[in-house]
Amino acid sequence: MRIGFALVVLFVTLISAKISFGDTTYVDYKINSFYSDVYTMSELGFIWSGNTGTAPNPSLTNGGTNNGTLSTSYSDHGTKNVHVYAVNSDGVQVSATAFCSYEPITCGNGFVPVNGICVPELSSSCSAFSNASGTGNPQLFFGPGESVYWKAVGSGGDDPYNYQWSGDADSDTTQISGPYTVGPGGDYFYSDVDSTYTAIVSVRDSQADEETSSCSVSIKECNVTADCSSGEVCRLDTYTCGPPLPVVVEPLFLSPAVVNEGQQCDMSWEIEGAFTCELYKNGILLDDEAPTSSATYLIDPGSYLLSCENEAGDSIDAGPARCLLNPEIRES
Repeated sequence: MRIGFALVVLFVTLISAKISFGDTTYVDYKINSFYSDVYTMSELGFIWSGNTGTAPNPSLTNGGTNNGTLSTSYSDHGTKNVHVYAVNSDGVQVSATAFCSYEPITCGNGFVPVNGICVPELSSSCSAFSNASGTGNPQLFFGPGESVYWKAVGSGGDDPYNYQWSGDADSDTTQISGPYTVGPGGDYFYSDVDSTYTAIVSVRDSQADEETSSCSVSIKECNVTADCSSGEVCRLDTYTCGPPLPVVVEPLFLSPAVVNEGQQCDMSWEIEGAFTCELYKNGILLDDEAPTSSATYLIDPGSYLLSCENEAGDSIDAGPARCLLNPEIRES
C-alpha cells in the first residue's frame, strides 16, 4: 500500500458561477493544480465538505471520472466555503485540506452575473435579408422573385445562444431561417401581395434565460420595372408599380452669399419625387447620397451643383450656387 500524506498537493479554484431559474446559483469548484510523486488523479478520491450545497454524495467525488470537480447549486445567498482532501483506494487521507470560497455578486438593474462578472441581460432581435448570409442592409419590402432570409441576433446573457423560429418561419433552430420565396402564386412561401408576414424567434442562452422578438416584411407587387405594365416603373422604395414621379427641386438657396474668412455659407433645398441625389463642389462629387427631401448644409467657399433622379432615371439639376469669401480676401 502506498501512503504519502505530504506527497499530494491540491489547489482548488472557483471556475464558474451561473444564475438561472429564479434565485438558484449553480457553482463549479475544480482542483486546478495537482502534484504527487506517488499517485495519479485516477487513483485518488476526493472528500468534499463545508457548504457543498446540493451536490450529491460529495464524499464520493472521484478524480478519475470528473477531474476533481464539484458541481453544486445554492438557493440562498452569502459566502460559501468548501474544503477538499484526497484519499487513496484504501480511504486513507493522502493530502492536506485545500479551501475555496464562493461569494455571490450583486448586479445592477439590467445586468446579470455570468462567470463572476456582471453582463447585460439577454436580449434578442431579428431582421429580414435577401441573402443567405444575412449581410448588408435588412429589408422591409420584398417583391416577386426575391427570397426572404430571417436572421436572429442575440446579445448579453451567457452565450452561446440557441434559436427557435415560429410564426411565418419554419421551426428552424439555426440563427438564419430561410429561404422563403416570394410570389405571387401558390408555389411560393409568401404570395399575398400587400400582405405582411411575421417571423418570431426565441433566443435562449446557456443559463436557459430566454427572450422572444418578432420581425415583419411586406410583400409588394413588383421587384423590377419589367414586372409592371407599360408606362409604369417599379418604385424601389415601396415595390409598387406606377408612373414615374417627376422630380421637383427648388433652387439652391444660400444665405449669406458672402462671408468673412473662416466662416461658412448656409445652403438649403427642398425636393419632391427624387430617388437619388448627388451634390457636387467645383465639378467634383462631394456626396453621392445627398438627402432626397429637405436639407440644410454648412458649406465652405466654392461652386455647388445638386443633381437628382427619379426611379425612371429622369434627372434635374439645381444650381450652381456659389459660396464666396469676403471680396477683399482672395479665395483659396
